[in-house]
Parts: sequence; structure tokens; C-alpha cells
Amino acid sequence: MPTCNADACRVATGNRLTSKLLEAAEGGCDCSLRRVALIISKGSDKCTRRVIKMAFKFLDPEPLTRFTAENPWYSASNRLDSNRAMHSLSILNDIATEFESDPSLVSEELDSYVQSIDGICQWITHSLQREDINIGRSGEVEEGAAFAYWAGILAVTHDVHTRIARALLSSTTFCKLVIQMWAFKTSTGRFKTVLFPKSGCLILKLMQECLNDEAGRELLLRELTRLPHFAKTFAAVTIQRCLQIQEDCFNKSVPRSEALYYVCGVMDVILFSATHNELVERAFANRQYLKHLVSSMLSLSLGASRTDGTFEHLEIASRKLVVLGVDIPAHRVDYNFGEMIDGGFVEYIGRLLDLIPKRVDHDPDVLDRVERVVQALGAQTIHPHVTSRLQDVAVTVKGLARRSWNPRLKNACVGLYEKFREMDRIYGSLVRDGVHLCDNQKCGHQLRPQSSSPGSGSKKCSGCSTMIYCSVECQEDDWENMHKSECRSLRVEYFCRKARRHRYSPATRSYHVAYLECIFNRYKEEFKEGGKVGRGIRADGIPWYDITALLGFRVPPCRKGLRLDGSKQEEESEPPRPVPITNRLASTRDICLRPGAGEVRIVHASLSLGYFGIFLMVQLEKVEDRYEAIHSYFYTI
Repeated sequence: MPTCNADACRVATGNRLTSKLLEAAEGGCDCSLRRVALIISKGSDKCTRRVIKMAFKFLDPEPLTRFTAENPWYSASNRLDSNRAMHSLSILNDIATEFESDPSLVSEELDSYVQSIDGICQWITHSLQREDINIGRSGEVEEGAAFAYWAGILAVTHDVHTRIARALLSSTTFCKLVIQMWAFKTSTGRFKTVLFPKSGCLILKLMQECLNDEAGRELLLRELTRLPHFAKTFAAVTIQRCLQIQEDCFNKSVPRSEALYYVCGVMDVILFSATHNELVERAFANRQYLKHLVSSMLSLSLGASRTDGTFEHLEIASRKLVVLGVDIPAHRVDYNFGEMIDGGFVEYIGRLLDLIPKRVDHDPDVLDRVERVVQALGAQTIHPHVTSRLQDVAVTVKGLARRSWNPRLKNACVGLYEKFREMDRIYGSLVRDGVHLCDNQKCGHQLRPQSSSPGSGSKKCSGCSTMIYCSVECQEDDWENMHKSECRSLRVEYFCRKARRHRYSPATRSYHVAYLECIFNRYKEEFKEGGKVGRGIRADGIPWYDITALLGFRVPPCRKGLRLDGSKQEEESEPPRPVPITNRLASTRDICLRPGAGEVRIVHASLSLGYFGIFLMVQLEKVEDRYEAIHSYFYTI
């Protein structure tokens, strides 16, 4: 390639693209090429096909192979190649504008553009090493100042054409560059989060585009896993970005709406990265990311009004938080919602109710979506951990109904508080009296062990880790009569459950047994013959009741088929799984039919725990004027 010389530089003047200037630039004159880029950027002349071809020629990544530690880019033999590429990169914005305004140009130069994508990404990566490119607004060298500019170049390039976007998302160099931009910190420990009025943070936009695309996500996560401690680092960077934008908003350097939009975008990054990589999912969970997200959104909502657009961002974020709570990680929904409550999720719902507009004609489904968020929190009280966390904010839960002007939302808040009070009473009694289960069918002291019984307290079978006994005597008795034949199969089922990370602890089971007992006693009059709620008599004469519909844990289907995230919901067509008749269940039936067995009822329910389901059956026996649980049986669904 000819070098820059005095004769060529003489034509590098003026404000028009003359043939001599273009000829000198095509010949490799650094001054002429810089003048071409300056003329086009000022709009003094049009970006022609000739300029486009010239830019793509100088974006060939081949010279980068010559840049070594012994022969760096700033050496005499390499500096011109680097400068030409930098000038050519600066023309890409104008090339994108020409592609939009001239369809014929797309058909002629699209292939060249697609072929240049990898070179563009490699030269941008190289540019980050040049201090003379990283110039801040003050005119002085600023570490990472070019990140926002190059992110803008890549964002514009991505939007030019679908083929160009596909080439970007299929480029390993592009994915490496996005990771580098996302994790880059200045020497002061701050991330580059330059926000544009209509586009937001372009680095965040590139990360979202990459993770939302299947091929891009696969490449990005593959490159991410090659970095040391990638999961912990990625989770830490992502959470710190939220905390930094929150701080910037408090310092009034970032508008509230832009900060809220940014945190909503970060939620998408977490969802798509953690869903497809278990180590990333675990890293976010270990850092209590949900607590940080809720806390950030709640802090950003302070001082907002109904007319400043804050509500729209909060409402979208509330649905995303519920999705994250259920999905990331899916095996610990109870702890996810516990973290959200600790971060202020109840007060967050209160802010939603405070800010919801009086008129919602522009979006009639918004009330339905907010109602489902409230119901989603109520549905999680099925977990004792969630109920225990709600105890700390009981006053706030009670006050939600007073903060809503809409009768429907007010009723949803009242329902949430009543559900919490009910579950709180059950949780309190279990904590006060201790957790006791006994799978020995002859025991009959479920939830209520005799205090005088020797060795009282829950004991788990060491073989299957499933059966629970209140004493050694009960364990030995059940082993001889029942458990010996089923222990091996239950052990296999337990390890299958463990592999799927389906946790169902004895404490949670006793919580649910107590709840089914409570529900049956509340509606026992309606369960009599002629009642309309959950009544069922089996052919063998055992009163058998399915009370799933009475629990109120499931969030009812949205009106007009909308999910929490606003997408369409298809009708559920899968039939319920039949109850498997095991030896233990058959024995329970025989005990109920035995003469002198007393007044016995069997209730069962299918409990959705978010990540999996439980079929729970409870055998109740009448004691004075109420029914008490004497035996329970469960399996996962």
C-alpha cells in the first residue's frame, strides 16, 4: 500500500469530494482519507459508492495480523494501516444513512458490507488500545471514552439490514467485543453507561440483542465461559451496573425514566443469560440479585408522579421481576420471593398502586396485569419461607388496599392480606409447637406428637430420605409393616427429585398438611351432602375430597389470554395426572374402611410450587367438633 506523501497531501483540502482527493485517499493517503471522512461527517458532500468501496477496502483485518509486541500498531510500518481503518470506521454512520435512503445501494453493496463485519469488529477492538481515539468531551484523553462511540457504530450497523444483523450476531469477534464493553471499568471503578435520549444505553442494547438471538446467545455464552471466574464476574458486573445507574439518578446526572428503562433492560440480560447457563444462574442467585433489583427500582420510584411516565416502567418491571422470581433459579422460588420481599417488593407494589393513572383507556389491560402481580405474590404464601419474610412487612401488606383507588385492585390487595394472615397463623403454630410428621400409619399423632413419648421429634429414613417418623418406635414399626418393601423405589424417586432440584422439606410438607386441615375445617359444613364445594364420595364409601380449587394459590387466567409478561396465553389442555394407587395408599384406604375406624375424611390437593408440583393427600379424623390430620402422603407431579 503506498504511503502518505507530500504530493497526495496537497489535495487534502476543501469541503468537497473532488476526484483528486478521492484518488489520493484510495491510494492510501492518511490525510486525504481523514479529509474525506470529515467532509462526509459535516454533510458537505454525499457518501458515494466510491467512498463506500474505499471504506470497506481499508477495513480488511489482514494488517492486524502484523501487529505484534515487537512490531506494534504505532510503529512506522503499521501506523498508517491503523489510521486508515479508524477513518473508515468513522464513515460507517454515513454509510448506514445512505443504505436507508437508497434501496439500489443495498442490492449492490450489501454483500460487501456483510463480508466486512468481522473486520469492523476486529478494528473496533484494536481501536480501544489507542489512547488518541479515547478523547473525552473535555478534549483530554479519557479511559474508555470511545466505548459509547463504537457502541453507537455497532448499533447503527446492526439496524441497517437483517443480513448485516445476522452477520454481527454470528461473529465471534462481535460477541467478544460486547463482553469487553459490558465489563469495562475505568480506573475510577465506573462503567461506561452513556445514555441517549431515544436509544438508551447502546452497550446494554447490544448485549440485549446478542442474548435475545439464539445464535448470538450461544456464541456470547461460549466466549464468556472461556474467561476465568466468568459467572461470578458477569453477575457482579451486571448487578453493579444497576447500582451505578441508581447512584447516577440520585446525583441527577441521569433522568429517572432513563434509569428505570436501563434497569428493565438489565433484567432481560439476567433472564436470557441465566436461563441458558447454570453457572451464571447460580452466580446471580448467590449475589441475591433479586433483592438488588427490587431495591433499585423502589429507590428510583421515590419522588415520582402519575404524569412523569414512571408507572409504565414500574409496571413492566414488576412483571419481569415475577418471571425472574419463578424462573431464575427455578428450584428455589421460595427464596427468590423471600429476597424480593426483603428488597421491598411489597412497598414496590404499593408504589405501583400509588402511581397507576386514574384513566387507563389507552391500555385497558393494565389493571389486569397489576392485579396478577398482586395475586402472584399471594400465590407464593404456599411457601413457609415467603410467609416468614412477609411477617416483617405485615403492616405494609395490610395497607396496600388503602393505596388503591380501583375496586378490583383493592379486592386483590384485601385477598393478599387475608391469605397472608391465614398462612401466618399456620406458620406461627408450627414454629411454636415444632415440626412433627409421622409416616407410620398406626401413629396418628401427625402435627401433634405426645410430649411424653420417648425420643419425640421428626426422624428421616436414612435409606430413602423421604419417610419421616416422630420416634424410633414408629420408624421400626413402619419398617416391618410397610416401608421395607417401598424404601428402594422411594430412594430412586428421591434422587430423581434431587437431580431435578425439586426440594420438598418436611417443614414445608407439615405446613401444607396443616393448611389442608385448616381449609377442610373451615368448609366442613359445605362438604356435607348437598354442598357445592369440593365434595366427592368414592365408590368404596370413603369420603374423598379434592380441595385444590379452595386453596387460592393459583393465579387465575388473565382476561383476554394475557400472561404476566403481556404475551398471549394458550389454553391448558393437559389432563390432570391420576392418583397412583401404591401399597401405602391402599393401606390408608383399608384403615379408613376398618370397623371402628371413627369418622374419617380424606382430602387431597395439587399444589403448584412454581418449579414443580406436589400431590398431597391428608387423612383426617374427627376429634370432638373438628377434624385433625393423622396421616399424609405425597408425590411430585
